[in-house]
Amino acid sequence: MKYLYSILFLVSVLSIGCNKKFTTPTGEKIPLFRGTIVYDIEVESPLKGKYEGNLASVLGNEMHLTIYKNGDIQRLYKGSDSTVGYDIRYIDLEDKEVLEKYNDSDSLHIHSLEKRNYSKLKDLRTSNESLKLLNRELKQVAIAAQESPYPMANGNFLAIKYWYDETIRIDKSKYTNVNDELFNYYIEETNGALFLKYELDYYTYKVTYTAKDILPNTYLKSNDKLDEEAPRVKE
Repeated sequence: MKYLYSILFLVSVLSIGCNKKFTTPTGEKIPLFRGTIVYDIEVESPLKGKYEGNLASVLGNEMHLTIYKNGDIQRLYKGSDSTVGYDIRYIDLEDKEVLEKYNDSDSLHIHSLEKRNYSKLKDLRTSNESLKLLNRELKQVAIAAQESPYPMANGNFLAIKYWYDETIRIDKSKYTNVNDELFNYYIEETNGALFLKYELDYYTYKVTYTAKDILPNTYLKSNDKLDEEAPRVKE
């Protein structure tokens, strides 16, 4: 009987450790993505000097997007200012929360992951030109949207463009209720594909995230910054 229990335990461990796979149109079986994608961040504005410096200080020059094994998502910002800069944005699926942290404070600002901070207005015509990045041919989803008014936003209009490769895909069933930054909309539209290029165009300025490295099974830990003892500010 002990031998049987050992076999069952081993099978359960192996089952948990196995990553789900999906089948591409060509019949290739590829595991769903877990790990980290590293992006360059670029801020551009026709109003020279008005936005680039301030936004670069807040966002930094690099963002690390990590998909954990349980589906949680972390964005870690590098090169941002020590006083006004963004540090972490973390989507906690179990607690249904988004946790945000800035460099100058240990406090975590928390809101529901179901809260909408953008509303889709309409689809935009996508370019017929193909975009190639990291030797991958990317497809595009583009929409016109509006910020949901709240103390840190004015309800501005913007265009959002989301370029993706269908082979960099996550389990879309986990993100049905993640309205934060319209994440569930894009994951549904692309059948679970993560962006490799992402553009927020507010017309007076534009922020672009461009992938430069894809690191499967590489997980950046920032649990010390998200400690349960950290002060929490709930919206």
